Amino acid sequence: MSLLGRELTGPVDWLEAEASLDATGLSWLADVWMLERPGGEPLRVRLVEVTPDRVVVQTDDFGAVDAPVERIELPWPAPARLRPRRSDDPDGRVVFGG
Repeated sequence: MSLLGRELTGPVDWLEAEASLDATGLSWLADVWMLERPGGEPLRVRLVEVTPDRVVVQTDDFGAVDAPVERIELPWPAPARLRPRRSDDPDGRVVFGG
């Protein structure tokens, strides 16, 4: 099980389970995630807090310390609408709607 409360594999032997945990590691916590929004484009976010009680994400600031961000609290386990970024997702730097 991942830190977000999601199943990483089905029932497997010890070595395969260990390999799965090693593959996900902690580095994925620093990755860009997408938060699906009803009726809108997915929102590019970063994980800022993961506890057994909640998951907190914030809009991606692209490394700028003075960028305004919005923090969003989600339940734990994290809902499916929080997902890893895909190559076809908007990059967050393009203004939509012209």
